[in-house]
Amino acid sequence: MQKILNIRTMLAVGFASIAACAAAQQGAHPYLTHDEQPNSVKYLPTPPDTSDASFFNDWLVYTRGLATRPTPRGAQAKADADYSAEYVARYYSGAMGFTISPDSTPAIYHLVACVAWTGGDATWHAKNHYMRRRPFMVMRQGTMTPDHEEGLSRNGSYPSGHTATGWSVALVLAELNPDAQDSILSLGYAYGQSRTIVGAHWQSDVDAGRVVGSAAVARMHASPEFQADMAAAKAEFAKKMGKAVAKPDLRKNKRRMR
Repeated sequence: MQKILNIRTMLAVGFASIAACAAAQQGAHPYLTHDEQPNSVKYLPTPPDTSDASFFNDWLVYTRGLATRPTPRGAQAKADADYSAEYVARYYSGAMGFTISPDSTPAIYHLVACVAWTGGDATWHAKNHYMRRRPFMVMRQGTMTPDHEEGLSRNGSYPSGHTATGWSVALVLAELNPDAQDSILSLGYAYGQSRTIVGAHWQSDVDAGRVVGSAAVARMHASPEFQADMAAAKAEFAKKMGKAVAKPDLRKNKRRMR
């Protein structure tokens, strides 16, 4: 039994390692270890089984996704299968109002890369525990990304790592640029929904992925390294936008203490 669990663990980590290795080459790394991450098995509900009434929504969204594939939204969903730091940075650049890249915004790019890795990594506990079968495996229909199917089939569907990646980055960028928060969060939501269109995830996987991404971001805020990187990104953002970096008014705090 232990041998089976070890094999599952390696498979769950293996597929994510492809993007992780690419990010690591640029100096990115997760802010949290698996032990530091909130344990998604303990706070998420069990994914619905095909015999559960709640699975009907998963099936309904899946069928809608099939109908969406030939449309421009389907093309966008296929592009969103990329969860590399380069793609995620480019994906949110329009909403941020400038290009996020290692050359033009190194601090913000580094933050995005590390947050993306940490957010996706936060799904590890539940993925490894449940090893839920993906839609294309259950429905016996291909995805829009056939080259990914072999790897995906050996990686648990619940929760969606792509969704956790995109949503965690959206939350952090919305904090960095509150004036654009609605556009950023809208993109973050759409990025997760793309997984149901390509046929890689059920809707309940995506919903859980957003919860996991939120939990990861909350925990990241307790990381001194994240705090330092966020401060550097805020300073770079202020310079990029021609704004002065806001400083806390200590006098207000003193008045409150009185």
